[in-house]
Amino acid sequence: MPSGSSLSTSSSPTSSEFLTSLEVGTSTASLSSAWPSPTGGMQKNGEWRVFIHLWSQDGNAAKIEWELFDPNKNEAGRYSVNPMHPYGKDSIFTLIESIDRPEEHQMPFSVKAWYDTPLDIDEARVSFEIQKDMADCDKLQGQTCKPTMVTENRIETKAFFVDSCWSYCEDDKDRKLMPSQLGCDDLNDNDWFKDGNAWRRDFYCYWHGF
Repeated sequence: MPSGSSLSTSSSPTSSEFLTSLEVGTSTASLSSAWPSPTGGMQKNGEWRVFIHLWSQDGNAAKIEWELFDPNKNEAGRYSVNPMHPYGKDSIFTLIESIDRPEEHQMPFSVKAWYDTPLDIDEARVSFEIQKDMADCDKLQGQTCKPTMVTENRIETKAFFVDSCWSYCEDDKDRKLMPSQLGCDDLNDNDWFKDGNAWRRDFYCYWHGF
């Protein structure tokens, strides 16, 4: 993978600050940015979408940012982080959740996400785990199930994986999330591209509330 310069240390989309004198990529999100307060009714168990932004600089630095959208397509939260310098194949962790919303407009759970192998764009993947057990759908006796999914890697030696926990439910009424209600864009259509002197990939993932 081609190498480049350092990533930006600022979360501002218009920042002109540099980590070094070299060219840098630009963040898309800021924790300080404001978005409209939600109004009206909303089905919390509808489809929630998250727009993921990955940056990678070979052997140097990486970061993940996201924006969350509710079933009414309103922005529900966003997160930006300064570039990190993970060692080897270490992951970068983030917690996806609605931010500063009244209870009736909050996502019914948070989602843990790991940006895995972030310094190698051929191997990089994102793993998601919904932080809510699927009631009465234990994998084994006493072993609860949380819905999970993992994106494929660029060279497709590791396939997309999804487990909505539905196969462990003995009763149809307990199947609150089907495999088709948990997924991501086809990453063949959302490949890495150069942004400054770093590599970047943008794509949507989605899940239904339950």
